[in-house]
Amino acid sequence: MSDLAQQAAGHLAAEDGEDHDKTGHDSDREIVAKAKEMGTASSWLIDAAEKHLDAGGSLTPRERDDFARDVEGHAEQDIARDHHEDEQIRRTGTSTNAAGEKIPWEHTHDTETGRSSVKDKFGRRDLR
Repeated sequence: MSDLAQQAAGHLAAEDGEDHDKTGHDSDREIVAKAKEMGTASSWLIDAAEKHLDAGGSLTPRERDDFARDVEGHAEQDIARDHHEDEQIRRTGTSTNAAGEKIPWEHTHDTETGRSSVKDKFGRRDLR
């Protein structure tokens, strides 16, 4: 194996064996409890983890990371909602009609009300 290939293999092995804790140093039970409280993980996964912990076992590093990702992802959505960062979602684009004319459009979705509208050269229309 070439030196470059060995370096790449060593780098990938180091990433696979990441040994830093991404869970904020919470205990296994705390992580599972947070995921259960937030409803971010499936009930069967939480039940299996609780049974495993009750039997004296512990979560694997990968399981800890997976639960932490569920909890943190949900927390990031809450933070964005609290800061009103996701009140409106806007998408823009250009469509081409049958005559080859390019028509720019903008789609807006209000996450608070659930209403959507489209604006193009014909005006603004609410979508249902």
